[in-house]
Amino acid sequence: MFGTLFMRHFALFIFAVAFLAVVGEAQDTKPIKPATTYRLGGASIITPDQPDWVLLKSDTVQIVIEKRTKDEVMNASIKTLKVKPFASELETQQGLEAFKNEEIDKPNRDSLHYMYVRFKGLSCVQYDGNLVLDPAASPNKFKHNNFKGYLCPDPQTKGSAFQIEFSNYSNTKGFPNTFNDLSEEFFQNTKFPKPAPK
Repeated sequence: MFGTLFMRHFALFIFAVAFLAVVGEAQDTKPIKPATTYRLGGASIITPDQPDWVLLKSDTVQIVIEKRTKDEVMNASIKTLKVKPFASELETQQGLEAFKNEEIDKPNRDSLHYMYVRFKGLSCVQYDGNLVLDPAASPNKFKHNNFKGYLCPDPQTKGSAFQIEFSNYSNTKGFPNTFNDLSEEFFQNTKFPKPAPK
């Protein structure tokens, strides 16, 4: 009798674990409507105006969306960064470049380029690059991670910055035209906070 009772409780335990796992997985990805607006720290993004994008993460630090096809996995994101306060626009751009350079996975880095630009009225760093992946070890089973984005200071908060990025995992190095069109639309639709009054 004790054995039967134990087995029943054990079965209930396994069921509960499996149920929570399914619920947790369902909460990890949430389908989103095309052209949905998300806000983060005074900034906002608009998701691509096409179906099959899902929300991977949304909290006080970052928002990540994703779309999967048989040939690639695309990601778009915005996140806030804590950086040291900079004294000038040039120092800001140099500091943001150094921050990103440290973040990128160096052993897998194939290429990485920076440009100092004015974007949305701010002194930003535009970047793009490629990581070479081991398909067997990559969670997405692809050979390349292509990415591009902007690092911009938060115009309202010293010591804070925004990163907006569009990337894909695929077996091709570089960006197809569809990727360039989507990423450019995503970047242009991004809005940053207005500068704090002096």
